[in-house]
Amino acid sequence: MKKAKEYVEKYKANPTDQTLVEILKEMIVEMKEICNIRHARSNEALIAIFNEQEGKWRAFVGLAEDPSIRRDGLKEFCQKHFPEVYVAKELLKKTDRPRR
Repeated sequence: MKKAKEYVEKYKANPTDQTLVEILKEMIVEMKEICNIRHARSNEALIAIFNEQEGKWRAFVGLAEDPSIRRDGLKEFCQKHFPEVYVAKELLKKTDRPRR
């Protein structure tokens, strides 16, 4: 798993839209790897992993210091290319019960 600063180094070496797409795809692959490592099967576990990656994306955006990169880029990418993940995340958010 890469850290946000490693993604920043990759982006700064070649600051193009294509590089951003590659980074987004790598983050998606990381999500699958994390799911396998943690044996994550429940919706809640999958959403937690998504939220972790979303945090990494936001850290990447801050470190990249490029105002053209959207903070919600990972969410938008998933919404467009993996709508089932995004819909599940939103449904869980709406039905989330208060924790004790």
